[in-house]
Amino acid sequence: MKTIFLDIDGVLATNKQFNRNREKFKSNYEWAAEYDVPYPYDEGCVKILNEIVESTGAQIVLSSDWKLHYNLDTMGKIFEANGIKTKPIGTTENFGYSGLLLEMWRASEIVSYIDKHDVGQWVVIDDLNMQKWFDDYEGGKGDRFFITRSRDGLKKSSLKDKIINKLNE
Repeated sequence: MKTIFLDIDGVLATNKQFNRNREKFKSNYEWAAEYDVPYPYDEGCVKILNEIVESTGAQIVLSSDWKLHYNLDTMGKIFEANGIKTKPIGTTENFGYSGLLLEMWRASEIVSYIDKHDVGQWVVIDDLNMQKWFDDYEGGKGDRFFITRSRDGLKKSSLKDKIINKLNE
């Protein structure tokens, strides 16, 4: 199985979506009000994610903080409402942020999932810079982590092909 550990904010929802008028968004989209979704995902980022999944057959595991607010079934509905063609199959554990570096906390949740499950070929897509922790985990190699910028999300042109190539190795 190929696995994408996926963050939402800064990857699928850029700063533009994050800074939207949330009440107006919810009043314009029934599904957003029903699931209490604060803002949509960027259509360009969704398109890229769909292309990655279609090209690789990868499954999605949520590492995003959204897992703290929505269950897996609701996240599937939110994905569908935003045009994502595949639903997440799971989430990383929530270790409970304890004041450590947020990057280290999230990386440890992902590593724990990898160690407990058969994830096959995997990548991490996030706007938090977790490169150091994945370098340490992979003995200095750490080439499975892909960082996005919160203003662009997954639309950064060079990321799509690199992610597809890594998953298809």
